[in-house]
Amino acid sequence: DLAVTANDARAMERLFLGMGYPADNVALLENLDRDRLEEEVLLFAGRLRPDATVVVYYSGHGLTFEGDPQNYLVPVDMDPNVGTTAMALRQQIFKRRALPLESTVLDILKSVDPAGIVVFYDACRNAPFAVDPNARKSGGGGDSFVPARVDGTAIFYSAKRGQESIAKLAGDGDEVNLSLYTRVLVSELSANPAIRLRDLHPVLNGRVAALAREGTNGARSQDPSMEQELDYSRAPRREFCLASVLRGGEAVC
Repeated sequence: DLAVTANDARAMERLFLGMGYPADNVALLENLDRDRLEEEVLLFAGRLRPDATVVVYYSGHGLTFEGDPQNYLVPVDMDPNVGTTAMALRQQIFKRRALPLESTVLDILKSVDPAGIVVFYDACRNAPFAVDPNARKSGGGGDSFVPARVDGTAIFYSAKRGQESIAKLAGDGDEVNLSLYTRVLVSELSANPAIRLRDLHPVLNGRVAALAREGTNGARSQDPSMEQELDYSRAPRREFCLASVLRGGEAVC
C-alpha cells in the first residue's frame, strides 16, 4: 500500500548499474513474502566472493518494538490482524511475521565474511501498529528504539529513532515520485558516486531535514541517522565508498 517503494527500489537499481556495478551483482526484490525474501537473501549470500562489499537497500514499512534493538522488515504476506488487544502478545505475533534486519538479513550476509556491509534503511523507526499509506511508512508512538549495532556494517537510517519516514510529501506535484530520503540519496550519489561514506551522511541529513520541514510547513520532522561499525582496515586505502575514481592510476574514493 506504499505507492513509491517500488519506484525507490528501481531507482536504486538504476543508480548502481549506472555507477558500473555488473547486473549479475545486483538483485532487485519486490513485494516478496517472508519465506521468499529470506530465501533470496540466502541465495544472494551464496554468490558473494570472499571480502566482497555488500550494499543492502530497503524501502517499505518498518517495525520496532519497545526494549528490542532490532529493525524489522514488513513482508507483503504479513497479516496485520492478530486477534488480541494484549500489547505484549501483539508484539510477539508481529515479530514472528516480520523479518529481522539484523539477526536474519545481516547475519546471513555476515556468514560469508564480507569486507563490509552498507545498509540504507528507508522505513519508519517508531513503534507500530497503525499504518497510513498516504504519508508515512509506518505509524504509532513512543521513542523506544535502541540502535542495534552490528560489527562490520554502516547503517544509514532515513529517520532517527522514534521518527516516521515520509513516503511522499503532501501536495508533492513533481515527477520524481520517490520517497523523501531516497530522492535525496539518489540525487547525491548521482552527483558524486565516489563520496566517502563518512562524508555522505551529513549531506543526506541536512537535505532531508530541510525538505521535510519545507514540505510540511514545519509540521513534521525527519532527521536521518547513521551507525558506523565498519572495519576500515579491510578496505583499500582504509576508506569505504560505493564507487571510485582513478587518481594516478589508482582507484580511490
